[in-house]
Amino acid sequence: MAGRFIGLFLVALRGQFDIRFGGGLWPCYDDDFDEGYTIYNSRCGERVFFGNVLNRMGQEFVGAEIEPFPPDDLNVFYVGNSYTGYNQLAELTVGVFERDGVNAEASFLAGEDLASMVRMIHGGEGNYFFNGGELLAHFLMSSGDDALAAHRWKWIILQNISHQAGFWRSKNQELRDTFDESLEAAQTLNSLIIDSQPEAETIFMMTWGRMDLFEDYPDLYTDFLTSQNLITEGYLRYVEATSTPERPTYCAPVGLVYQSIYLEEKLAGIEEPHKADSGSLFYQLYENGGDHESLAGSYIIALTVYATITGNDAKLVTWKPPTRIMDEAMAERCRDAVSRTIKVTAEKGIIRYPWQDKDGQ
Repeated sequence: MAGRFIGLFLVALRGQFDIRFGGGLWPCYDDDFDEGYTIYNSRCGERVFFGNVLNRMGQEFVGAEIEPFPPDDLNVFYVGNSYTGYNQLAELTVGVFERDGVNAEASFLAGEDLASMVRMIHGGEGNYFFNGGELLAHFLMSSGDDALAAHRWKWIILQNISHQAGFWRSKNQELRDTFDESLEAAQTLNSLIIDSQPEAETIFMMTWGRMDLFEDYPDLYTDFLTSQNLITEGYLRYVEATSTPERPTYCAPVGLVYQSIYLEEKLAGIEEPHKADSGSLFYQLYENGGDHESLAGSYIIALTVYATITGNDAKLVTWKPPTRIMDEAMAERCRDAVSRTIKVTAEKGIIRYPWQDKDGQ
């Protein structure tokens, strides 16, 4: 069953439910329930059935039961915030992996940040409307009788909200405490993965410097490169805190791919690649110049995850999203940036990749 895609994106807002992709609301929602969550597949079709997955909220969704993952499939589970669902990232991931003829499956669950998910797993409340933590508890703590127990992810990708990863450097104690809490959350979630998904490996998806951070935290994030350096260090600390010699965790350096493109365009004479009138690819990686990734940015995420897991050269990927929004020239530049970033970070020992450990490099 090649290319199955299960999109899990939970939005609980005033009793209505919808899916947010690509900067807008998809025209599908369900107002049959006054509270709780709903699950949709990738195309707003029938609800996906995971047995009694939502029994903590006293709700059970019916539909077609999902078979366990085929043993040879390469399956990926994104756990993070709205970045993990933007532009149908899971479906893009499937498209990239299947260029090798690999049966791939990808799922995602969006919450606010890693720490809020941990609080909700332990019975606390989230402070945002992406309340994925309760469902995540079922994914990571399901019993042997639960339908989810038959599902074993091979790669679980954790992503935290961008600005928190750089707070380790702040002079503000409250912000430093927020980073420490995110670090503890990364450790907790990784431990749950080890206990409940023993065949899975953990990857942290490094995010990118956001344009709005300059205004929100001017004493910390003064420009893109400063922001990216702080975020990069934060994600490497997540990896260090969760790795052991027996079971290392890994990093998919999406933010460094953004940085590669930024520096390339600076060298090409574009003085301010982050400006709308620059005509730069870098600016086009953001949705309307904001914090969310554009389709090109989501494509870069999928390519980076692909190269991180397999070690294959992203330049050899032939698939791109079937849309006129991204032409082949743009797709080629994205693939080239991912290829260069993975190569340099591996050769310089900046990031350790799973394929290096498997190959004994």
